Amino acid sequence: MKKSMILSLIAVFVLSISSLVLAEDLTGKSTVGVDLSYFSCEGWENDEWDQAGLMVEAKYRYFINENIALGGSVGYWSSSDELDLSDPFLGTMTMKRTLTIIPILVNAEYFFSLDNDKLKPYVGLSLGLFNSTAEAEMEMFGVSASTDESASPIGFRLGGGVEYQVSPKVSLSGNLKYQILSIDFEDVSDEECDANGLIIGAGINLIF
Repeated sequence: MKKSMILSLIAVFVLSISSLVLAEDLTGKSTVGVDLSYFSCEGWENDEWDQAGLMVEAKYRYFINENIALGGSVGYWSSSDELDLSDPFLGTMTMKRTLTIIPILVNAEYFFSLDNDKLKPYVGLSLGLFNSTAEAEMEMFGVSASTDESASPIGFRLGGGVEYQVSPKVSLSGNLKYQILSIDFEDVSDEECDANGLIIGAGINLIF
């Protein structure tokens, strides 16, 4: 009897605490956060690029009302591949290519209202500069040569996700976005680099 009473009191206490952390209207509030994502990039048109890796992004947003937030983000992603260009007559040749992308974006998001105020699905659009660098290093006959080139094309992302407010000051999010970006590196490759691809991520945000 005593044990069941203690368990009942604990349950009442937990429910009471839960009622205190219900989500509040975020109008006029800001969030800062970090997303960790997995990005798969298509790469050069005629190659099997298949480059993928982790992307990290810092983001800020301001809620102009309960459903609409505007903000910005800065990210970093880099990936490399190595091509075997060996020839029976010319001998062993290899080329290593590295693509680095630092997106600086303006973001707009629309949050849908649900009966559960703590759970907020959303859709979003991002537009901005994708500061990109391509590096190529070729080794032939034991001699190495390298070249690199930078470009800052405009690209955008479309997507959405779900955000869950675990407390008045913290929220967690999961998202799925598609990036559309074309980069022309004339010195590194004769082909256009299509840095399109899916971005699957999760993040944490501080509300203030």
